Amino acid sequence: IAYYSSMRTFTEWFCQRGVFDYNPFSIAKEEELDFQRNETVKRQVDLSELQDVIKSTRKPQRLLLITLLLKTGLRLSEAHNLDLRDVHIEHPISKDIPQPRSEIRQKPDTIFVDSSINEDEVYNGEKRTHSNKKKSTRAIPIDSELKDTLVWWIALAPPSNSPAKPLFRNTVKKLGLRIGYPAMYSHFVSWAKERNLHEWGNELNISPHWCRHWFTTVLRQRISPEEVELGTVKGYVKSLRGDSDSDTIDI
Repeated sequence: IAYYSSMRTFTEWFCQRGVFDYNPFSIAKEEELDFQRNETVKRQVDLSELQDVIKSTRKPQRLLLITLLLKTGLRLSEAHNLDLRDVHIEHPISKDIPQPRSEIRQKPDTIFVDSSINEDEVYNGEKRTHSNKKKSTRAIPIDSELKDTLVWWIALAPPSNSPAKPLFRNTVKKLGLRIGYPAMYSHFVSWAKERNLHEWGNELNISPHWCRHWFTTVLRQRISPEEVELGTVKGYVKSLRGDSDSDTIDI
């Protein structure tokens, strides 16, 4: 089922861009398939070790990226597309950034992810280079550690001439403009390599997507059913992840 879901998502990407006329993988129903499910094997990192390597990070934007991915389960493309208006923090520094978008204006200490962002289309006054996943719009609460990191970065970030006011910005060349997606990935990998968490060709490397798995595992372990006002713990975490496939969170 995992491979079927991957092929369906892969083919749907081409359908949305007019390369294919239809997606044959959308015809079969998952409950009728009899594929053997294999659990994804991911690198195990002790919490104290992870805390230590994060504390050793001195570059503000790199620290924000790592903390954001671990604390929210965002896809790297979603982090890349964040604008300042997508961040609502209850802090005096908020007077220096754009007013939060309407969806989170009444929800302090929240990040908003908009799934309507498409590659090569202008969004919030800026042409985007990467798309957000469809059907993944959501508001994600942030904790005090991520909030402090956001405040620190926003206070230090160079001004931006982009009308979108991106959260992640170039600090050297093209000062203040949105940092490129490859550069964001490179920032993360460089950080992981420096701490012996990433090496070429190793399937158990720490990567941006690994953070998404870590977020899911830890959150499901730590939330009790009594803390979820509506539905189940699995459903709540699934909504925070922005999953569209029902079985993705289990895989």
